[in-house]
Amino acid sequence: MAKRTQYGQTWWGKQWLNALGNIDYSNRLPRGKTYANKGAVKDFKINNNLIEANVQGSQRKPYQQTILLQRFSPQEKESILKTVAEDMGVLAALLSRQMPKELDQLLNEQGIQLFPKDWRSLNMNCSCPDWAVPCKHLAAVVYLLSNEIDKNPFNLFELRGLSLLNELEKRGIISFLDKEEEHFKLIDFVFSDAPRSYPGKISLDQFNQLSFVLPQENSDTLFQLLEDTTLFYSDSDFKKTLNKLYKTTERSLIKQLNTNKEASNDRLHKALLASNQIQLSLNAAGYCANVYLYTNKAAGRELLFPSNKKNAAEVGTLLESTSWEKLGGYPKEWIAIYAVYCFAKNLVMTHNYMPRLLKVGSKYRVQWIPADINPDVKKVQDKLLVFCSDNLVLWQQKKEVEQLLTRVEQLRALCDLFIGEWMAVANSEACQVKRENDQKVLACFIKRQPVAFNQMGEKETPSSIQLWLKKFYLQHKRYIPLLRVEEVEDGFFMDLQMEDSENKDSLPIDWLSFLKGKPYREYRLGAIQDIQSLVSYLPALSGLLQKNPRTNLYFSPAIFEDVLFRVLPILQLLGISVLLPKSLQRILFPKISMRIHKEENDNEASPAFMTVAEMLTFDWRVAVGNQLLTAEEFRALVAQKSGLVKLQDQYVHIDPKELQKLLKQLETTPSLKAQDLMQAALSGHYQGASILVEKKVQDTLDEIRKTQEVPLPKGLLATLRPYQHSGYAWLYKNTQLGMGAILADDMGLGKTLQVITLLLKFKEEQLLEKKKALIIVPTSLLTNWQKEVEKFAPALKVAIYHGSKRAIPKTFDLLVTSYGVLRSDAKLLKKLKWCLTVIDEAQNIKNTSTIQTKAVKSIKADNYIAMSGTPVENRLSEYWSIMDFANKGYLGTLSKFKTNFAKPIQQNHDKERLETFRTITSPFILRRLKSDRSIIQDLPEKIETNYYTSLETEQAAVYENLVRNTLKDINNAKGIARKGLVLSLMTALKQICNHPYQYLKKGDPSRNLSGKANALFNLLDNIKVKQEKVLLFTQYRQTGNLMVEWIEQTYGRTPLFLHGGNSRKQRDAMVEDFQNNPQDSIFILSLKAGGTGLNLTAANHVIHYDLWWNPAVEAQATDRAYRIGQDKNVLVHRLLSEGTLEEKIDAMLKAKKELANLTVSTGEKWLGDLSNDELKDLVQLNS
Repeated sequence: MAKRTQYGQTWWGKQWLNALGNIDYSNRLPRGKTYANKGAVKDFKINNNLIEANVQGSQRKPYQQTILLQRFSPQEKESILKTVAEDMGVLAALLSRQMPKELDQLLNEQGIQLFPKDWRSLNMNCSCPDWAVPCKHLAAVVYLLSNEIDKNPFNLFELRGLSLLNELEKRGIISFLDKEEEHFKLIDFVFSDAPRSYPGKISLDQFNQLSFVLPQENSDTLFQLLEDTTLFYSDSDFKKTLNKLYKTTERSLIKQLNTNKEASNDRLHKALLASNQIQLSLNAAGYCANVYLYTNKAAGRELLFPSNKKNAAEVGTLLESTSWEKLGGYPKEWIAIYAVYCFAKNLVMTHNYMPRLLKVGSKYRVQWIPADINPDVKKVQDKLLVFCSDNLVLWQQKKEVEQLLTRVEQLRALCDLFIGEWMAVANSEACQVKRENDQKVLACFIKRQPVAFNQMGEKETPSSIQLWLKKFYLQHKRYIPLLRVEEVEDGFFMDLQMEDSENKDSLPIDWLSFLKGKPYREYRLGAIQDIQSLVSYLPALSGLLQKNPRTNLYFSPAIFEDVLFRVLPILQLLGISVLLPKSLQRILFPKISMRIHKEENDNEASPAFMTVAEMLTFDWRVAVGNQLLTAEEFRALVAQKSGLVKLQDQYVHIDPKELQKLLKQLETTPSLKAQDLMQAALSGHYQGASILVEKKVQDTLDEIRKTQEVPLPKGLLATLRPYQHSGYAWLYKNTQLGMGAILADDMGLGKTLQVITLLLKFKEEQLLEKKKALIIVPTSLLTNWQKEVEKFAPALKVAIYHGSKRAIPKTFDLLVTSYGVLRSDAKLLKKLKWCLTVIDEAQNIKNTSTIQTKAVKSIKADNYIAMSGTPVENRLSEYWSIMDFANKGYLGTLSKFKTNFAKPIQQNHDKERLETFRTITSPFILRRLKSDRSIIQDLPEKIETNYYTSLETEQAAVYENLVRNTLKDINNAKGIARKGLVLSLMTALKQICNHPYQYLKKGDPSRNLSGKANALFNLLDNIKVKQEKVLLFTQYRQTGNLMVEWIEQTYGRTPLFLHGGNSRKQRDAMVEDFQNNPQDSIFILSLKAGGTGLNLTAANHVIHYDLWWNPAVEAQATDRAYRIGQDKNVLVHRLLSEGTLEEKIDAMLKAKKELANLTVSTGEKWLGDLSNDELKDLVQLNS
C-alpha cells in the first residue's frame, strides 16, 4: 500500500487546512484527500489570487475548478510590507522559506487575516454535478495547495494578490540574490580566462607525498548540518534515508575493493600507455561520456571506448586495475585522475562528501562533491588541484560546443564520476518506492540521469531540496559571525561579534553595535539570515534576534559539554569563527597506555634481539595528556567526576561509557606478544597514546640501533666506499644479535659486495666450518653472483646448484641456487645445516601463498638476509612477506599488517602510519638512495657493472652446434676466405647470445628463450619502478625490433627506437620525447645511429645489450647520457653471456690494455687473425 502523503506538515500549512474544519458535508473530505493522493489533479495554476485546476473524476473529461481568494487592500499590503521590513528576524526567516508565528500575531493585531477563517472565505466553483461546495474535487485542489504553501510560505501572500518578494525588492529592502533560490549550473563553472599551462611532470614521488587521510570522527558532523524534517519527501526524515545511502555505498565499495576481480582490460591499458595525453569528456549533464587519447599532434584524438556513452564504470574499473608499479608509464593526466580516484575512495569511506543539486536545462541531478567545508578535506583537495591540469576535463555543453571547467570544478566532476557510480551501483533498488515524487527524489540522488519535476505538486520540489542542502553552501557576506567563549567560575559565557572578512586587521564589532551602526546597514540582513540559520543548532542564539537582544549567553558546564563537542564543530563547518579560551583549545581524553620495563638477566651482556623482546614486560597505565597514571591514581583522579572536568589548567573530557571501558581494560590480564611490546618500545606509542619506556629498556634499544665499526675481512679484493662499509657493519651487527636484515639499497650501490664482505667475515670467524651459506637468486643472476664472489672474495668456495645434472658438492662455503630449483629441491636443502640464508631480488617471495615462497621460508638457518632495491613503502604487502622471511612473526599476521599499515599507507598515504612503520622496522631495514647527500659524494659520476647471464638450453644447443660445424670449415680455409668465415661466426654467435631467433630467422621469438633477454627485463623492472630512464644500445636493428616487441608486450607502451632508417625529423622528435616526456623512459638505439652526436641526459642508466668489442665505440655510446648537463650518477650495465665468446673477448680487452686504444675503424678485424687453437678456445662454450 502506498504511503499516504502528509498535508499541512508546517504550522502554516496546517493553518491553511483549518478552513476545512467546519465543513460537515458527508464523505467529501476523505474522498478529496484520496483524489489528491492518487494524482487526480491534472492541471494546477496560481495567478495572483486566482487558482485554476483540472481534476479527473468519473467522466472522461476532467472537471474544471476555480478558487478565488479576497485580495489584500492597498492599506493592508502597505501594513504587511512595513511590518516585515521593520523586523529583520521575520524577514530573515521568510527568506529561509520559514513563516514566523510572530508575523501572524503582528498582522492579527492590525486586523489583517493571513489565513482563511473557513470555506466561506474561499470563492470556489467546480464543473462537476455535485451540489456540495466544496466538492471532493475542490477539496483535492485545496489539499494539493497546502503542499505548495508548506514548501513556500510566500504563496500565502501571492494568493491574496501580494507579491511580497517583488515589493520588498522594489523598496530596496532585499536584493535579487536575496529573493531567488539560485540553482547550480555547470555553465557557471566554465573558465572565464584562457586556461593556464600544465604545472609540469608528475612523478610517483610527488604522488606519494599526497596524504588522503581524513578523520573518521568528523564524518557524522556533516549530517548534523541538515534539518531533520523535509518537505520534498513523504517520509519527512530524508536525512535518515541519505545516511542509509552513504552507509550502503561504503559497504558496497569495501566489498568491491576486497573482491579484487581482475577485469581483462589489456587493450584499454595498452591504449592509455601508448598515448601522450588524455582528456576526460563530460556530456551536457556532467556525466562521464568518454576518454580522449592523444598520441601525437598530427593524429588528433581518438576515443578510448567504442561509443560516446556514459563510461564511468569502465573508467573506475580501469583505475582499479592500474598497476601501481606501472603508474609512472601512463600519461600525467591519468596519474592525476588516479590520485583523485584514491581521494574519492577515502571520501566514501569517511562520509566526507556531499550532494549538490545541479540544474540541467529544465531537469535536475545531484552531483557528489568533496565536503570541502571540512578543513581536512579542503586541505587534501587543494593539494590535489596541483595535479589537475586546466584541460583535464572537457565539458560538451552542446553537440559541437566544448568548454573547460575551472580546476576545482574539474576535480569535483571527477569525484562525482566515481562516487556517483558507486552510489548508483550500491543503491540500485532504493528507488523502488510507491510514490512517484519520492521515486523522482531518490532517482535525482542515486540514478545517473537528470530528473524532471513537472507533475502536479512537484514544482517546488527542486527549491525544497536546494533549500535543505543550502547549509552545505552557506555563502557569507562581508561580515562573518564570530562566537567568543569566555570561561567564568561556574560555567561559560558566549557572545556574538562580527568580523570584517575584507579587513582582517580590524577589530571585531559587537552584535549590538552591528545592529545599530549606520556603516553596517546594508550588511545587516545577510548577517541576521546567517544567525537565523544557526538557531536550529544552537537555540540560545535566538536571543540575539529578539527586539531587545541578549548579548551574553550563559551555559553551565553540563550544557556546554554538548555545545563544545557537538554544536561548535557544526558551526565551524559552516564557516563560523569560534574563539575559545586557552584552557579549551586542547581538551584531554584519557587513553590506555603502558609502562615497558625489562626483566633482569645478568648472564647475558649482549643478548640476542628476540631474547630482549621476550625479556620485555609491561603494566597498564592511563595517559592523560603527557601524564601517565597508574590504575589507582586514575581512579582517584576521576572519582565522582564526569563530563568536562578541569584538572589543574586543562580540561579533561570524561565520558562515563568510555570510562567504564577503560577501567575494565585496566583490570584485564595483559596478553601482548613479545613483538607487539618491542614495536611499542621502538615507536614510543601504543594505540595512539604515549607510553613510558624505562631507561634500561631504552639503553638496550639504543644498543640494538647502534652500529659499531667492524674491521674488514682479510682477503677482500675490493675497496668499500664509506656507505658500503657501514652497510657491511650493519649486516654484521644484525647477524650477531640474531636479527634478520633487509638490505634495500638503491640499484647500483653495491648490495652484493656488502653481503659478500659479510660472508668472507663469516669464513674468517670460522662460522662457515660446520654450517654453510645458502644464496637464493633469480636464474639470470646465478652467474653474476659466482663472478662477483670469485672477483672480490676468492677465498670463498662458491658452488652453483643448478641445471639438470646438479649435485651438492662435498666442500663449499656458499651454495648459490635459483628460486625455481629451491622450489623443486626444498626437501633436500632443508636437510642441510645453514649458517645464513640470503635471498636476492627478494620480491620473488612477495606472494605469500605460492609454493616458491613457502619453500624459501621452510629453509631453517641461524641468520637471514633479504636483498631488494624496491622502495619499502611502495610494496608494503610484499615487504610483510620479506620481513616474515627475515624475522618470522615480527609484523604479526598478514591481515593484521594490512589493516594496521598496508591499507592506511598505500590507499590513504597516511604519513604518521608510514613513520611508525619505518620506526618499528628500522633495526631490520637499511635503505640508502643514490640521491642521499651522504651517498652521492661517495659515488663516481659513472658506475659501470658487468651483468653476466647464462644461455638458455635451446640457446646453448644452437651455439654449440654452430661452433662445431663452422670450426671444421675454418680449419680448412685460408686467407681472406678464412677471415670472412671467422667474422661470420663471430656475428652469428653474438646473434645467438642475443636470441636464437635472431640467428635462425625462425621459431619462437619470445624473450624467455634468451638468458640475456631475461636479465634485461630484470634490470628494466627495477629501473621502471624507480621512474628512471634508460638508453638501450644494440648493434643490430633486428635485435632492436625484438626488444620493441618484448617491451611493448611487458609494459604496454612502444619504446622509442632510433636506427639508421630514421629521418632527421624523426630522430629529433624522438630525442625531444625522451628528454621531456616522462612516459618515454626507454630509448633503444642502434650503436651506429645513436652512438654519436646526441645529448640524452634524461637517462641515468645505459644498458649495452651486445658489445661492440671496441671500448672506444662503447664509450662514445655511454657518453650520450654521461655528458654536460647530467645532474645524476649514470649506471652503465654491460650484458655478457657467461662461458661464450662475449665473456672471453671482454676479458681479453681488459687484459690487453693496448687494445683499448684501437681506432673505431679497426672494429673486429683483429679477430680474423687468431690461430685455429686460439679461435677454438675463444668460441667454445664453457660449462
